[in-house]
Amino acid sequence: MKRILSIMILAVVAVSFSSCQGISGSQGESDKGKLTNAKVQKALDKALAQVKQSGTVTVQGVRETPLDNSAKVTVQFDQFRYDSRPFGFGGVKEYTGIGSAVLSHYTDGRWVITTIHIPEFGSTPMDTNVEVE
Repeated sequence: MKRILSIMILAVVAVSFSSCQGISGSQGESDKGKLTNAKVQKALDKALAQVKQSGTVTVQGVRETPLDNSAKVTVQFDQFRYDSRPFGFGGVKEYTGIGSAVLSHYTDGRWVITTIHIPEFGSTPMDTNVEVE
């Protein structure tokens, strides 16, 4: 009797576990078009690849503004050494501190990084057009 009960409990646990696996798998499908730090990080790395020489750039958070079809990204730059020409300046610069990026949400569902801002240059952003995938 105990053996049958144990087998039944194991069967229920196995079915429950496989159901949970299916739910999390379908969640990944519904994640398309949603912003996550990881997705934005990948796009930001791609956008900065043309200017980055060394250092790290880390997405700290993403704040969507649905009424504007946009999002603001808080970015931490650590010993970020880069070519400053795309920002309107000449030469190699280095920056450590907080910066930002702006994303636009298009009617076809895509999110695209449109500007990257490093505060040491005041209000001169780097324009870009890199899709968040």
